[in-house]
Amino acid sequence: MKKIIVLILICFLFIQQEEQIFAHSEDSSYTIVQTNSNTDYQTKEKLSKQLQKYLNHSEWVDYNTTPGPTDFFIQHNNITYSVHLNEGAIIDSVHKKAIVNISLPILRLLQDNYKTLKKHHYGEKKPWSTVNGIIPKYEKFSILDIDTGLRFNVQRRAGASHANVQPLTKEDTAIMKEIYNGKWSWDRRAIIVEKDSERLAASMHGMPHGRGAIQNNFPGHFCIHFFESTTHASKKEDFAHSIMIKKAAGVWLENIQNMSPNEIVEAFIISVNQHDGFVLSSLLDSEDRKLLQNSTKDIEAIQHLKRLSPLPEKLHSDELQLEIPIKVHIHKNETVVKTLRFPFYRETHLDRWKLNFENILSQL
Repeated sequence: MKKIIVLILICFLFIQQEEQIFAHSEDSSYTIVQTNSNTDYQTKEKLSKQLQKYLNHSEWVDYNTTPGPTDFFIQHNNITYSVHLNEGAIIDSVHKKAIVNISLPILRLLQDNYKTLKKHHYGEKKPWSTVNGIIPKYEKFSILDIDTGLRFNVQRRAGASHANVQPLTKEDTAIMKEIYNGKWSWDRRAIIVEKDSERLAASMHGMPHGRGAIQNNFPGHFCIHFFESTTHASKKEDFAHSIMIKKAAGVWLENIQNMSPNEIVEAFIISVNQHDGFVLSSLLDSEDRKLLQNSTKDIEAIQHLKRLSPLPEKLHSDELQLEIPIKVHIHKNETVVKTLRFPFYRETHLDRWKLNFENILSQL
């Protein structure tokens, strides 16, 4: 009788331990949307048992290709997998393994999950004509930087074609400066403007300029642009801001498929200047992304890159190869003004334009 009781106790303890292990595994398994692996800003949902089972029992094959950027991930068994819905692949970049050709039911499940997470993670891309009424002059609201997860409060002070704003307090100014790594900058950043129930996709720069009326250690104001915002001087949309607005709305990766060579040149210069690996890698194919990984130090050494000459107004749409010469200001160890020649190619007229990154890297 004692032996039976002991056996029952052992079985009970084993089952309880197994349940605790499973619960821990389930609690640490998520699908996640985020734009930066180092950000504290994530939107996640517990991984379903169906997806856990699929990950545990599917065939994992060797995968030596450098995957494209994604904002969709799975965290399971202390491993973070990148999910590439267009390629139908779940990739473990650390161990260079992947599930390729995801089964259709699982692919649909992941697509639904991604759609739900994106809706909660990103801001809504509303036009300036609408936003202007949501955050009128002197309205207070919050800014969430999606690449760091840092949040601070501001007040709109002016601005007719975009919002001129100031941090509310000295503490808010300190948080904003932390977002810019302790140094004010004209670099654009993808942000979400939060006002009551509104979450609006936007872009800000981090350079105090002009006048400021709040005692907040911020000498002036800074600008926030929304969809269809324009600059005061040119009365045109700022391309760097438009990139970050698309990023804040979660549509940048969809946008790159139809980009013109001129737009790729602009995005390349902006992403190198701002050291935005998410945007830069999205412009490249698999082989060039591998080259980018091996050239990270060379890219990071570029402290400033700015276009000086205008982009060509007309490009021959029937060409399969073309080259765009652009005069740039580049600063690494010293400041140099030079002409970069951006070579493009495509296999057919239906394919997207590709930049010859190896060639342009040799010129930098």
